[in-house]
Amino acid sequence: MLLAADRSADALVRIEAGEAALGKLAHPKLRAWITAARAEALAECGDDAACRAALDGALRHLHATDRGSAPAPYVDYLNEWHLHRWTGNCLATLGHADAVRVIEEALTQADPSFVRAQASLVIDLAAAHAAVGDLEQACAAASQGVALAAETRSARQLRRVLTLQEALRPAAGSSVYAEFLDQLGEATAPDRT
Repeated sequence: MLLAADRSADALVRIEAGEAALGKLAHPKLRAWITAARAEALAECGDDAACRAALDGALRHLHATDRGSAPAPYVDYLNEWHLHRWTGNCLATLGHADAVRVIEEALTQADPSFVRAQASLVIDLAAAHAAVGDLEQACAAASQGVALAAETRSARQLRRVLTLQEALRPAAGSSVYAEFLDQLGEATAPDRT
């Protein structure tokens, strides 16, 4: 919640306190999850090297999970695909050109039933394209993100798309930008029923 409220430094402090409280005896998947959350906070803070180190650490923790171990409450879903998409998010946040490739790889491996996760990935893809100046692709991905966010009724994902609006504004006048604005307007309009 702190990250969503643009309080990344506060989030990082809380996450690091959580990691310290967990210690080394915590379930490896839980350690992987909290380490990946730290990577996300570090990306939001702009600390590239520490973010990448945390992502590597999250993968090591995930690989330390024994196949026969007890489930990890609340985080048992975590697997390499989820970490891969988390990596794409972090790289997009940091403005790395390879974020587009990482996110596109994650999208090809996505379970079609994970619509909310796909919405998040497509919005990350829009941000990644915008960061490297490919505004046409960014607008197209943002439009797709709006559609997926509306399908899942995810206010959080719609807010994420709204934050991209300024980055996409230089594409104003293009058909893809107009389509993005139309789709965004439909998704954010008050329900008239």
